[in-house]
Amino acid sequence: LIDTPERFLRFLRALLGGLENLVTTPDEEGAGSTGDWGEGFDGETLLDDLVRAAARDPGRLTPVRRLIRDLRSTEEGRKIVPDDLYALWSVIDRATQAEGFDGTS
Repeated sequence: LIDTPERFLRFLRALLGGLENLVTTPDEEGAGSTGDWGEGFDGETLLDDLVRAAARDPGRLTPVRRLIRDLRSTEEGRKIVPDDLYALWSVIDRATQAEGFDGTS
């Protein structure tokens, strides 16, 4: 189901913000998105969602952590997770784990 960067970003937003961001029709594919991983989805940024989850409820990042780890473990998956997003995620992930907020306790 997650076979393109666009679908990955949509699923990531669903993990962070709720399932209402997951369901779209083929006509809506890309609607509300600027094509840049940081913008779109009704004007909110994915960065905001990641930082908000890290600050307010770091446990919500656990499925994100697993998903990104699983995707980045294969060459095909590394094509799905944009490098810039992965670099940003790495910073957020290290910060939450360093503070003991990795959601695994």
